[in-house]
Amino acid sequence: MITRTRRLGTLRRILIAAMIASLLLLSGCASLDDLLRGAMPRASVERVEFAGIDFRQIEVLFTVRIDNPNPIGVRLSGLDYRLFLEGSDFLSGDLSQGIELAAGGSSLVQIPVSMSYQAIFDAVQIPRDQTEIGYQLDLGLFFEIPGLGRQRLPLTHRGELPILRIPAVSLKELRLENISLRSIDLELVFAVENPNGATLNLKAFRYDLSINGRSWLSAAALPARNLAGRGAQEIRVPISLNILEVGQSVVTLLRSNARSLSYRLNVDALLGTDIPAFRDFPWQVSLGGDVPLFK
Repeated sequence: MITRTRRLGTLRRILIAAMIASLLLLSGCASLDDLLRGAMPRASVERVEFAGIDFRQIEVLFTVRIDNPNPIGVRLSGLDYRLFLEGSDFLSGDLSQGIELAAGGSSLVQIPVSMSYQAIFDAVQIPRDQTEIGYQLDLGLFFEIPGLGRQRLPLTHRGELPILRIPAVSLKELRLENISLRSIDLELVFAVENPNGATLNLKAFRYDLSINGRSWLSAAALPARNLAGRGAQEIRVPISLNILEVGQSVVTLLRSNARSLSYRLNVDALLGTDIPAFRDFPWQVSLGGDVPLFK
């Protein structure tokens, strides 16, 4: 029974191929393009999703819908693709996995593309305040069509991808509020710049601070907060130092005529955002310099 069914299917393909060949002979070369257009499957990019994204890389999943209008099944034998960013040829690839398309049926094909942001910045000049980049995806879908052989169907899709940059942080100023017999009250003023279009969630922010080569704070924590997109903001943090722990030399230093102090700041935090598929990013910063001292 199975053998008979297979024979019938093979016979049907042969008859259809013969019909197509006859049409080619009867219709002449002028109608060849029309015949090809009628037999070729239809394809479109149905959706574009992020499989994963952070400040290092972006993983994009293109889902292509293919419809087969033919009365018999055809085979997608493979595809190639080329991705352009802002008009520049960025990457290319191919997939060789075959898919059988039933007569009058449809199927979905997924194309994963992974890009590092460093590679993007190296290939395309992007202003720091630009939060998206235009792309063009050129696809070539290869079909095996009875009577017509291997045919390539071109498909182009355009869109935009988010550009993510790591925020910048610095110690903007140090303010002396009060010195008592037991403690020193100060205010640290951090400046944080978020160049991205999306709001960032600052989580688990911890920092170590050394002034003039001496440790003042270790594993100090800040509460979670949001960093609005496309802007800079100040984070003011009141601190209190125990004189017995930091030493009388710190009191002498703060009471001196010094207008700035040398500092070293180490930050360890997590960054998040509401962008779909964004993975919390471990943000580690180490920087130093001179910070103005206000009294």
